[in-house]
Amino acid sequence: MSWAITGMVQSKLSLDCNFSAPMLSLLSFMLPLCIICLGMMTWGEYGPSSSSAGANTDQPVCVEAGDNAESNGAISDKASSPLKPFSFFGLIPLQTSLRMFAAIAIVDVYASYFTILAFKYTTITSVVLFDALAIHSAMVVSRCFFKRRYTRGHFLGVIVCTIGMIINVAVDYEEDKEGRSFFVGKDNAQQQLIQEEYPHKIRGDILAILGGILFGIANTLQEVTVKEGSVVEYLGCFTFFASIITFTQAMIFERAQIIDFFSQTPTDTCAESEGENLFLLFAIAGCVKYVGNGFFLQISDATFFNLSMLTGDAWAVIFSVYGEGISPPPTFYVALLITLSGVIIYETAPSPVGHTPKETKRETEMTRDSHLSDDDEHMIT
Repeated sequence: MSWAITGMVQSKLSLDCNFSAPMLSLLSFMLPLCIICLGMMTWGEYGPSSSSAGANTDQPVCVEAGDNAESNGAISDKASSPLKPFSFFGLIPLQTSLRMFAAIAIVDVYASYFTILAFKYTTITSVVLFDALAIHSAMVVSRCFFKRRYTRGHFLGVIVCTIGMIINVAVDYEEDKEGRSFFVGKDNAQQQLIQEEYPHKIRGDILAILGGILFGIANTLQEVTVKEGSVVEYLGCFTFFASIITFTQAMIFERAQIIDFFSQTPTDTCAESEGENLFLLFAIAGCVKYVGNGFFLQISDATFFNLSMLTGDAWAVIFSVYGEGISPPPTFYVALLITLSGVIIYETAPSPVGHTPKETKRETEMTRDSHLSDDDEHMIT
């Protein structure tokens, strides 16, 4: 729901207040998250004092030869559990390298940039629908780089989702090409409203598609980092680089929009404090979204995460009708129904998490070690 709220706020800011500064919008919640999480890593329970064993990574772990297999395993697990081979510029021990966090920041920032910019050109319903492409890219990255195993059910679900999105793109393309809408009869006034507010919907569709693909890549990398380390580590380091990127680009490319937004006089569509309140709401919803994302990815996989994000489509339709006064065309509901059908097909297939060759090998070795320990106990008795 927080994802839907950020979309609604951006749509309102673009339509009512004529404000579109994606980098500043991202900075509004990236910087607070960075300060809070890095503070927790430095002075809180996630700080170096709580990972003293990880700080001394250069010291070898010695195990006496006389220890039995069970104690050896316990010492080994205890020694390797807090091991943190990387650090945050030599200050805070980390489980994941800073290069990984920098890569995530670049991909995620531009995914968000394209998505936020898309609200300037197309409706919120189209944006949230095209973000479903994150499912496809997350699946490809997981299969190619992390060797996840997907079944025919997974692929069928993704194909069905793709058909739904193609229908929506085709309709928007025809509307842009012919300068008309697929509404009929009594909806002529609404046709004119959509054409006035979104004269280049296909441009927004392309931006939303790019954003969706990049989100899938970013979410897969985020899944790896939160499972190797912690949510606080991921948020603190990722938002550190994201804050640098967004601040730099906002100061270079968005200075004029920022000055106009905070110095503009009230209008009929944007009251004196409405713009600031919407901006604050976006920052709060963004913080909630990214914190929730981290905890969700810690217990699930990126593909299922992006599938669950499609619940935002329902909220987007409600906002489009009651907030913007624009009812989606019948073809959108057809596309939405097909897309959700693909989601259901995907979810009925067995989860790919825990079925990588590496994980299967690890499980086999653990089972073998367990059997060897049992045999040793029988021999002793």
